Amino acid sequence: MGLKSIISDGGFVEGEATTPAEAPDLDTEVVVEQVWKNLRGMIDRSTIRKEVARVIPKYASATVTNFIPIFIHRETIKRLTARSRGD
Repeated sequence: MGLKSIISDGGFVEGEATTPAEAPDLDTEVVVEQVWKNLRGMIDRSTIRKEVARVIPKYASATVTNFIPIFIHRETIKRLTARSRGD
């Protein structure tokens, strides 16, 4: 499943992800699963998926896309852990 297929309760999260036509190819479910494992399952996949969808637009205009999954992974963990700490 690629970035073009990000789903959160039946579709793209409105206002939080790029449209399918603008989205680079990325297996978001792999990113979601890696984040979930890194956070030891303490945050559910649905919440992680929504945060990934919020992070993606930050990299929509990147010309080099090889490391985007890593950047999205890091940013998602950073945001979720900050939120859980109340930052």
